[in-house]
Amino acid sequence: MNLTGRGKQVLFTAVPSSGSRYHLLAVKHRPSKKDTLAFQKITLDSSYYYQKDFILDDLDIRHVLIPYDDMQALSLVYYIPAGKNLTRRFSFLDYLARINSKELQNKYLSTTSWKISNCMPSKQVFTTIPIPQDLFKNHNRVFLKIYAKYEQSLGIQYFQILAPKTNSKDIVVKLCPSNYIIEFSDLKNNILLSDHITVQ
Repeated sequence: MNLTGRGKQVLFTAVPSSGSRYHLLAVKHRPSKKDTLAFQKITLDSSYYYQKDFILDDLDIRHVLIPYDDMQALSLVYYIPAGKNLTRRFSFLDYLARINSKELQNKYLSTTSWKISNCMPSKQVFTTIPIPQDLFKNHNRVFLKIYAKYEQSLGIQYFQILAPKTNSKDIVVKLCPSNYIIEFSDLKNNILLSDHITVQ
C-alpha cells in the first residue's frame, strides 16, 4: 500500500480494547498519481475519494484515499477477517469516507489530533473530556482515543496526542450522539485509563 517511509505520518492505528475484530489505520501523506492508478474513484455531490479492495492472507482490506489541501491525502485502511459479514463488511468505513472527504476537502488536517465524523456537523454536540494530570507523572506523551459503541463493535471517533507542556485540564470535542469509551494509552499502546460517557 506504500504507506510507510519518508513523508508518511501515521495519525493512529486503532484496535479497540474490547477485542472487536477490526483494525483501522490512518496515515497522512503526499500522494503521487501512481498511488491511485488501481483505485476506483468515488464521486459525491461536493467531494470525492478513491478506494481499492483486496485480500491478504485471511483478511478483507479496503484502502480509502482522500485527497485534500493541494497534494495532501489521508489514507484510511480498514481490515477484518475474510468472509465476515460479506454484505456490509465495509459499511462503516464507507460512511466515514463520505463524511470525512467532505470535511477534509474544506479544511486543513491537524498534525496532533484527528476526528472521524460519524454524523453531519449539525448533529454534533460540544463535549468536554477531562484530562487526568496524573497521567503525565511517568509519561511525556499520552494518546487519547475516543471510541463510539455500536451494537457489537466499537469505532474510532477521535485521536489526540497529549503532552504535559501543551495540554490543558480538559479538551472540548464535537461528538455525535452515542455511547463512547474514552481511552488514555502510552506510546506502546498500553491502556493507562479507560472511562465511559454518553452524548445525547
